[in-house]
Amino acid sequence: MDTNLRLCRAQAWLWNNRNGADVSALDMEPEAEWMAAVPSTSSLWSSFATTELGQLHQTWPHRFQALNEGRLGASSATRVLGPDLEVVVLVGGDGQPEVFDEPTMVDAMVFTVRITDDGWKLAYTDFIREPGWPPRFEPPG
Repeated sequence: MDTNLRLCRAQAWLWNNRNGADVSALDMEPEAEWMAAVPSTSSLWSSFATTELGQLHQTWPHRFQALNEGRLGASSATRVLGPDLEVVVLVGGDGQPEVFDEPTMVDAMVFTVRITDDGWKLAYTDFIREPGWPPRFEPPG
């Protein structure tokens, strides 16, 4: 994840767990920054990472299986959003290249990546989040 998304996800995790024994006594702002650091310096990193990965696998179990089996590939159309942002579409299939020359329904994962000094990082999936308290879980507007 890019820096912004990592911080937003850390803030959301802390907010959702704010009444828990491990979180309730913490100053959440610095803790979120420690959780979002690469590598993380937070003692809560393991719990945070376990929750995040569990949610991804619960949300997209068939897609992770398809990715592991080589049945998910990137579409080739360029979808540039800005100087450092591009949309990536992963399409399910049998692992062989397919050409679509007309609108076609496909099983796809769509997300946006950001180029950083460390390579491409996941920037967002549905809308750009902004760090803050309380975290925003819905798109603005």
